Amino acid sequence: MRRGSAYLLNYGYQMVSIIDALVDRHDVIVYDSESHACIMDGLGFTSEDDLSFRTMIWKAVETAASMHAKLVRETGGGILVIT
Repeated sequence: MRRGSAYLLNYGYQMVSIIDALVDRHDVIVYDSESHACIMDGLGFTSEDDLSFRTMIWKAVETAASMHAKLVRETGGGILVIT
């Protein structure tokens, strides 16, 4: 599935449906550990392989994403970063 490189939403609870629409079973989500409740609700529809990172620590984002880079290459999935 072809996806855009970035999405900007103006209403928080749009995250509940867009997360589910953007990812499939081969994808990994890396998200901010202090995410708003709407993001946490959206994550409830996804896999258990998701990783959180500490807010505004970009090195942590890179580390979390690299932890699953091999997996997504093998499965053809992608990594969705939510902040």
